[in-house]
Amino acid sequence: MKNRLETMVKSSEQFHRKHRNFFVGLFILIPLVLLPAFLLYTLIKMSYLEKTSYLFVKYDNAAGLGKNAAVTVLGIKVGYVESVRLNGAGRLHAAC
Repeated sequence: MKNRLETMVKSSEQFHRKHRNFFVGLFILIPLVLLPAFLLYTLIKMSYLEKTSYLFVKYDNAAGLGKNAAVTVLGIKVGYVESVRLNGAGRLHAAC
């Protein structure tokens, strides 16, 4: 019985020694493939995860408002003015 157990342990050690380069290569290759793939996937999907909203505002007096002006809500910059135009009634329409 002892001889058989020793033989099993030796064969197991021989297997690990024989295939050590394979396992080391596997542990190096998997992160080298998966990490760039994960980063590429994240960069591609980032625009889909970005939450966007368009605001349309009507002003009677919009002094200082122009294209590319910063839009702030409660003091936090949330975007920029994309377009400013006048309608027929003399009111200003700004798309943010």
